[in-house]
Amino acid sequence: MNKYLEETKFATSNLIDLVTTEMSSLNELSNRINTLANENNEVHAKLMSNELIDEGMESNHIHVAAMIRHVKFQLEKIDPLFKDKHLLELSIESKKESLNALAGAILQIAKQGISIAYGKLNSCPNGRSIKGEFLKNIIWQARNQSLHYEEGKFNKDVQECFKSLGITLSNKNLAMDIIYLLEWDNYETYKSDMQSLLE
Repeated sequence: MNKYLEETKFATSNLIDLVTTEMSSLNELSNRINTLANENNEVHAKLMSNELIDEGMESNHIHVAAMIRHVKFQLEKIDPLFKDKHLLELSIESKKESLNALAGAILQIAKQGISIAYGKLNSCPNGRSIKGEFLKNIIWQARNQSLHYEEGKFNKDVQECFKSLGITLSNKNLAMDIIYLLEWDNYETYKSDMQSLLE
C-alpha cells in the first residue's frame, strides 16, 4: 500500500465509519418525520370529517359545545406533533451539516494525497471516469467546493466539474453528494480508488 494511504488509514477509515453511522441516524430521523406527518394528517382528517361538520351545523347548543371540546382536544394532539416535527427537522439539518463536514475532511485527505504525490493535478493519473469526469478531478474540484462553499463563487474548473456531474452549485457544502457519487461508503472502496491514483 502507498505510504500516504498507510499513514492516513486510521483517520480516513474512522471518518468513513462516522459518515455511515450518521447516514443511518439521518434515515431514522427522516422516517420519524414521515410517521409524524402521517399522524398529523390523520388528526387533521378527523377534524375535517363530515361527522364533525354535521355536528357543528346543528343548532342544538349541546352538540356545538361537544364539537368545540372535541376540536380543542384534537388541536392539543396536533400541537405536540408540530413541535416534534420541528425538532426533528432541526436535528436533520444539523446532521446534514455534520455529514458534509465529515465528507469534506475525507475529500481533503484524498486531495492532499494527490498534492503530496504529484504536486499538480495534471501530473496525477486520471483514475476511473464518472459522468465524463475523471476521479482525480472530481476529488480536486469537490474539495475546493467544500472548502470555499460559503463564498458562493467558484472557479471555472469547479463549475465545469459539477455541471458534468449534474450537481447544482450553491453556497452549501456539497461534499456528501460527492462521497455518495463515488460510493465511498467503506474504506476498501476509497482505498481502491486512491491506489489507482497514488500507485
